[in-house]
Amino acid sequence: MSQKTNILVGFIILVGFASAQVEIVPVRTDTPPVIDGHLNDMVWQQAPGYDGFTTIQPDFGKPSSEQTVGRVAYDSEYLYFAIEALDSEPDKIKAAVTKWDNLFQDDWVGVIIDALNDRQSACLFATNAYGSQGDLMLDAQGNGDPSEDFIWAAAGSMNSAGFSVEIRIPLQSIRFRAGDKVIMGIAFARQLSRYSEMAAFPPFLPDKGAMTTQLGKATFRHLEYQRTYEILPSFTQSENSGAQGGKLQRIDEYSGSDAGLTAKVGVTPTLTLDLTVNPDFSQIESDASQVDVNLRYPNFYPEKRPFFLEGIKNFDIAGIGNSSAISNVIHTRMIADPSFGMKLTGKLGRSNALAAMITRDESTLEYDAEKKKRIGNPADFGIVRYKRLLKDESYVGGILTAREHEGGYNRVTGVDALWRLSGTMKIEGNAFYGLSKDPNSAEATAAHNADLSWIYDDRNYTFLAGIHDVTTDFRLDTGYIPRDGTTTVNFLGRRAFYFESKLLQKLTVGYWGFVQRDRYFDMNDGRHNIHIWFSMPRSINSEWDYTFGTEVYEGESFDRSGFEIDMNGQVLKPLYISVGLGKRGSPYYDDPDDPFQGDVAYWWAFFNFQPTENFSTEFSTMREGFTSRDDDLQLYDYQIYRNKTTYQLNKYVFIRGILDYTYVQYPDYGIKYPEEGNVDDSKGLTAEFLVGFAYFPGTVIYVGYGSRLENLEYDATELDYLPAKSLTEMKRGLFFKASYNWRL
Repeated sequence: MSQKTNILVGFIILVGFASAQVEIVPVRTDTPPVIDGHLNDMVWQQAPGYDGFTTIQPDFGKPSSEQTVGRVAYDSEYLYFAIEALDSEPDKIKAAVTKWDNLFQDDWVGVIIDALNDRQSACLFATNAYGSQGDLMLDAQGNGDPSEDFIWAAAGSMNSAGFSVEIRIPLQSIRFRAGDKVIMGIAFARQLSRYSEMAAFPPFLPDKGAMTTQLGKATFRHLEYQRTYEILPSFTQSENSGAQGGKLQRIDEYSGSDAGLTAKVGVTPTLTLDLTVNPDFSQIESDASQVDVNLRYPNFYPEKRPFFLEGIKNFDIAGIGNSSAISNVIHTRMIADPSFGMKLTGKLGRSNALAAMITRDESTLEYDAEKKKRIGNPADFGIVRYKRLLKDESYVGGILTAREHEGGYNRVTGVDALWRLSGTMKIEGNAFYGLSKDPNSAEATAAHNADLSWIYDDRNYTFLAGIHDVTTDFRLDTGYIPRDGTTTVNFLGRRAFYFESKLLQKLTVGYWGFVQRDRYFDMNDGRHNIHIWFSMPRSINSEWDYTFGTEVYEGESFDRSGFEIDMNGQVLKPLYISVGLGKRGSPYYDDPDDPFQGDVAYWWAFFNFQPTENFSTEFSTMREGFTSRDDDLQLYDYQIYRNKTTYQLNKYVFIRGILDYTYVQYPDYGIKYPEEGNVDDSKGLTAEFLVGFAYFPGTVIYVGYGSRLENLEYDATELDYLPAKSLTEMKRGLFFKASYNWRL
C-alpha cells in the first residue's frame, strides 16, 4: 500500500473516531428487575456490560483506578440501569444514608441522560452504596445544578467486591420524543473520593467539544408517550410569635392554616405546564447567616423553593457569569410572596425551546391588624424565554422580563447566542434593552447591557476574554445586578500540569483580571489576580491567590489588593475540612458621604464529621474585621458560628437540629465617630429543630420548631427593647407542613 493511501486511511480512521458516537445497546424486557441493588435479575445477564471507564478528574482519558460496569434495560414504562462498582478496598468506600442531593461528596455512581438527544443539556441520576439519591441538571459543559428534582427510584448493596446499584426512571419523569425509534444520549459516571477521581463511559475529552456531544447513543424501540398528570396538594399549620411589650405575642399575619394546590400537565411529550394556586413557598430551613455590615451590594441568598427551582436552568442566558455586570438575569428570590404562578417549559419541535413564567407577588401588601388581612396592590412578574437550537450546543435566543406595580414598571428585552467554533473554542454573548418607570415620579428611563466572551478550553489550557457594558441606572427587577454603570474588559488564562504522584495530582497556575470604566465618575479601576491550585488525593485541594487593584467608590479610588489561602478535602473517611484566611483592602462603604481606606481581614473553617452512615454533624465558623488604615481603628469584628446535626433513620426519615450564633462588636467605632458615640455589641442565636419524612420530591411531611434570641431587654419606661448583656427570645415559631405528589 502506498504512503498516500496509508495517510488517507489514517485520516478516515481519525475522522471516524472524532465524530462517531459510541453505541450503548439497551435490552427490552418483559420481566422488570426488582430494584434492590442486587444484580441477580435475568435481564442483567442478558444486557451488554460497558466498562472501560476513563477519568475526567483530575486528568482526562486515563484508565479509572477501579473497574465499573454499566448496563441498560427498558420496558414500556421505565428505563432501568444496573451499575457494578468494583473496589479493591471495599472498606474504604465512602457512603452515607442521607437526604436527596446530599451524596455528591461521597463515592457514587450514576447515569447521564440526554433524553431529547438535542445536545443542549442532560440529567444526572446518581446514587451510592446505600441507595441515597441525587439528581443534577447538567448544561452542555457538564456543570451541574441540583435545583430540579425528579421522581425515580434507586437501591444499593455493599458486597465483598465493592457495591452495586439499580436505578429505575419512569418515562413520565423525562421528556423524550415518542416513536418506534427513540434515540437518547447516555453515559455512565462514577466518583471515587479517596482518589480525587471522577470517571465515565464513554470517554469525555475536553478537545472534542461539549460534554453532551460525547454521550453514547442508545436506541430504544416502540416507546409511547405517556401524558404526565401530577396533582400536589399542600397544607401548612403555623404558629408564630414575636416579642411585643415585654412578652411573646402571636403574630396573626404569619399564623394559622393555609392550603395550596400545584398541578403539572404534560401538554406534549416535550412541553410541560405547571400551575400553582396559593402555593406553600415557606422554607423549612432558614438562610445561613452572612456578614451584613459594610456592604456595597446586598447579600445574595440562593433560591430554595421547589416551584421556582424546577426548570430554572431553562432561563439561563449566554454570557452571564463571565465577569458580566449582571449576576443573575432571573433571581426568583425577588418574588418574595407569590399568590399564584404558572410555568410552561420544554420544546416545540426539534429546534425550538420555550420557557415562560407568570407570578403575582403579594409582598407589596400591608397587613391591616384591625381587618386581619393584607391590603394594597400586588406586583406582577412575567418572563418569556425562547431558544433556537443549532448544531451541538450552539443556539440563538431571546428573553422578555417584566415587573408591573402601581403604575410603575421594569420591562427588559434581550437576545443572546452561543456558538461552538471548534472542539475547544466557543463565543457567547447577549444584549439587553430596558425601560423603567418610577410610580411616584412617573419618570421613565431607558438603559442597556451587553456582554461578549470568547472561551478556549482543553486539557492543559483555559483562556477567556470578554467585554461587558452596562449603562447607569440599568434595572432588572427579575434579576440581581451588583454594580451598574461600568464598561469592562476581562481576561483569564490558566495552565494545568499533571503528575503521577501520591502527593500531587494536578497543579494549575493562572491569572484573571479586568479593567473597567466607572460611568458615574469617569474613573478607571480593576483587579489582577494570580492564583495557584494544588489538587491532591482524598479530594484535597488548596488554592493560593494574590490580587492587586483598585475600586472606584463615590468618586474616589481605593486599594483592593490582598491575598487568600484556602484548603479543603476529605482528610479522613469520616471527616471533611475546609479552612481559609485572607486579607484585602476595602473602602468603608457604610459612610458613603466620607468613605475612607481600610483593610478587611477574615478567616473561616468548616468541618463535617460523619462517624456512621446515619449520623453527621457539621460546624462552621467565620470571622471578619475592618480596620481603617490612617488611624488603625477597628470599626467592626463580625463572628458567625453554625452547627447542623442530622440523624437519618433511613433514606426517607430524618431528625435535624441547627444552631446559628452571630456576635458583632464595634471596638473603635465611637472613637472614629465621636459624635455618634459607642455602638453596642450585637448578639443573636437562632435554634431550629426539624423532623422530616421525604419519600420522593413533592411527597413530604415536616414538623419544625424555631426560636430567635437577641441581646435585647424590654424597658417599660422607654416602651422599647434596648441592648442588654443577656439574650431574650424575640421570635418563636412552630409549623406542620405536608404535601403529596399524586401522579395519575
